[in-house]
Amino acid sequence: MPIELPIMKGRSRSYPKSKKSACGWCGEAITHHQPIAESFCGALLRYTQSDGKKRRDDIFAESADMRAIWRIFWLERDPVTKDTLFGFYLSIIEDVIGGQSCATFCSPKCLRSFLNYCVDKFEEIITKERKALCRKRKCDAAKRTKEGAKKEVSRKQNRL
Repeated sequence: MPIELPIMKGRSRSYPKSKKSACGWCGEAITHHQPIAESFCGALLRYTQSDGKKRRDDIFAESADMRAIWRIFWLERDPVTKDTLFGFYLSIIEDVIGGQSCATFCSPKCLRSFLNYCVDKFEEIITKERKALCRKRKCDAAKRTKEGAKKEVSRKQNRL
């Protein structure tokens, strides 16, 4: 089932984006009387007492100042330089205003299928970006080789 990622962005706070409750993977209608699987993501802003001291009875609440994200990252060392880190990521939820989001599924099986889909997309990104990086390296290496060959030719011509 093709899904556009990220599934939530901006003011959207729930997935799927429909008036009627439905599974985020298979689309089956969900009633209020059946069990569901949900994936929550978010943060709450801590509001401290007026004196600014943090206490156990501080209030934690949603805030328009908060943004929710859910990303899967891949980081690795550059195989050429061995010290430079590079990476790629897949956004599942991006910049959701208020810092709270919820994705609903009719069963753990559908939730698992959704998560597997995200990991499959993530692997596609890694493969694509690695190939692009290799092409860039080969192109850069070819440029250096051509520049080196041109310098060698000009040195030989200067000797003559």
